[in-house]
Amino acid sequence: MKYLTKEYYALIDASALQYDLVASPSAKRKSENYFQHLYQQRFKVWLDTKHQQAEEHHLPWDEAAETEAFQADYQKKLRDCSAILPREILEQVADIRVLALGRCSGKVKQLVGRFCREQDEKADKLLTAYEEYWERRSRHFPDHILENYGFDYCVVTAIGRDGDNVVMTLDNTGCYDDVNTVIWKNAEILELEDGVVGGRWMDHELYQVSGGYEFHSILEGENGQLCYLTLKAEDVSFIFDEKKREASEEAE
Repeated sequence: MKYLTKEYYALIDASALQYDLVASPSAKRKSENYFQHLYQQRFKVWLDTKHQQAEEHHLPWDEAAETEAFQADYQKKLRDCSAILPREILEQVADIRVLALGRCSGKVKQLVGRFCREQDEKADKLLTAYEEYWERRSRHFPDHILENYGFDYCVVTAIGRDGDNVVMTLDNTGCYDDVNTVIWKNAEILELEDGVVGGRWMDHELYQVSGGYEFHSILEGENGQLCYLTLKAEDVSFIFDEKKREASEEAE
């Protein structure tokens, strides 16, 4: 990846720290009672929201699983706050546990907001640069690539060589895409990082090179890490989930 890299997604994560952040006078000083009250409050809101969503979509309700999911989400936010925010902001935070739950002083909210906007601007520049590149070059790609390459949120179930080709299978359950197998012709794997198999497709970039194309992609692994898959190939073909394609066509 040249534009929508791991660094790009780090900027996206950083810019998101401002979302749902509320200034509270109680967050100006460290208080164990306030933290415990806030934690239980946010936990209850999480369970109530997830329970309502399960009822609306006629899904089974698993309170133990949602309790674990809330704790994992909180721990991730705690790690993100510690790892992403600069030291000069962290020094103004009375209790980082409270910040991870979305509460802070008015001063910290202003500082975090300014920092996040800066990260958002950097991310926008990278995205705009790729969009400008693609606007110039997309006309040089054949229709079968333009129409079918891109597997947002599909999960890679396997990837390997089949003679001169490289074959990747996808689980597209719950996704819009109806491709379930990708075949790169006369292909060379340039980069295959740990986490690709079992990972969820996030984004891709396409480039023309001598002898064919380069296919760059970034995925989110099962444990949340970002990983790259990069191939060079003469061409690419697709095998479709025909039932899903027919259902999509009938819906149209």
